[in-house]
Amino acid sequence: MPQSTPDTISAPASKTIPLAWPVDLGAEVISEITLRRPKIRQLRALEQAAREAGQLDEAVLMLIHLGGLREALVDEMDPEDFARVSEAMRDFFPAGQDTGAA
Repeated sequence: MPQSTPDTISAPASKTIPLAWPVDLGAEVISEITLRRPKIRQLRALEQAAREAGQLDEAVLMLIHLGGLREALVDEMDPEDFARVSEAMRDFFPAGQDTGAA
């Protein structure tokens, strides 16, 4: 594991967020979402997609990619949970960097 210096980010490799309002997809109920630390290739793809998306869509795209989620699940999330998960995504980025998260 890389050493943390003032010039590096010391965020965890992944982060699990429990949902206050679990999402019922019929065959399964999702009660938590695990986000993983992004790679540059993912950020580049998201940047490209974000050029055509609004701020909310950008946050949805990030959640889909960082959480490995289906769009249908994200669409069914409660706004309170979406805001909490979006805030958790910020932990993977340096302070002051805009993630597009609501």
